[in-house]
Amino acid sequence: MRPTRATLRLALAVTLGFALLIAPSALAKKEADPPAAASSPGAPGNLAIIDLKTYDIAMTGAERRILVRALIENQTPVNFESSWSLDIRKAGKGKQQQSLGSCEGESLPQGRVAVCEVWVTGETLKEDDMVEAALRRTGALASWDRDSSDDMRSVVLRTTPERGNVLRIADWKLFPTILTGANEVQFEFTVEGSHLVWVLTPDAPGPRLLAGHPADGVLTGKGKERVKTSGPVTLVARNSLGAYVYQAVPVVHPYATVKKTWLEAPKSDAAVIAAKAEILDAGVYDVPEDQVVLDEINAYLAAKDWAAEIKRMRLQVDGEPDPLPAGVLNPKAKERK
Repeated sequence: MRPTRATLRLALAVTLGFALLIAPSALAKKEADPPAAASSPGAPGNLAIIDLKTYDIAMTGAERRILVRALIENQTPVNFESSWSLDIRKAGKGKQQQSLGSCEGESLPQGRVAVCEVWVTGETLKEDDMVEAALRRTGALASWDRDSSDDMRSVVLRTTPERGNVLRIADWKLFPTILTGANEVQFEFTVEGSHLVWVLTPDAPGPRLLAGHPADGVLTGKGKERVKTSGPVTLVARNSLGAYVYQAVPVVHPYATVKKTWLEAPKSDAAVIAAKAEILDAGVYDVPEDQVVLDEINAYLAAKDWAAEIKRMRLQVDGEPDPLPAGVLNPKAKERK
């Protein structure tokens, strides 16, 4: 029996009714569910090297050292919760490429920046050498990091400007160097090719900035410092390229004891396998440039054996010449005097 036209109309109406009832509920469910990629814990992110700098420190009585500092940023709203590594190397092809050190990180939260500070022996690098920093694309980072174009950065090591004065301490005078009652020493200084100048004293909580130049130029000045403990009073200068020099002169309290830490041997770098990355606070995207270098100079001075020089100064009589500077961070400075 063939269906009538009325029966067909009734069947079509029922079918459309069910379709209208089902479609809104399905559409609502689709809008309620977030996209699969956004809800996936393995959604790709991006670690990027956003800055790379070098700082050169030459020390008399110790090997020249270079600080390589890199900043790594998690540029996505997704936490990276696995370990990662940064390689520091001297740029070149084949055998000319040389590993200089590495840095290890445990994780890097979304939007945060980590700093890697790797110390390199100066004999491995010379002026105009290129230094590279590269994230190691292995393990979890290889599958998580969606952009490899920002995983490597390079910088040319330069300590002397193309135009302008070479950085050197032309004059650093202290008086008196043997304190018989007063706790103050007066000083005068002249530095050529300098951007910033500090003074370090043995019992001060930190360096004190003495002078600055917008670019690099001659800086002169005089002043006084309170000194309560026998030890070196040190002038430190840097230029705008990140090269540092220093000169230290011991000051003695005849009845004060010598710090025991001055007789300790410096820590060996042989035990350091890799530097550890430090995650900066939220909203912080850079670190103070000079503090780590000034701390390194202070640590070197603290480990230096000043006993012989202090003993000689304690036995000093009227008419003897003032003691010679105990340290100069620029080996060529003596040749230019």
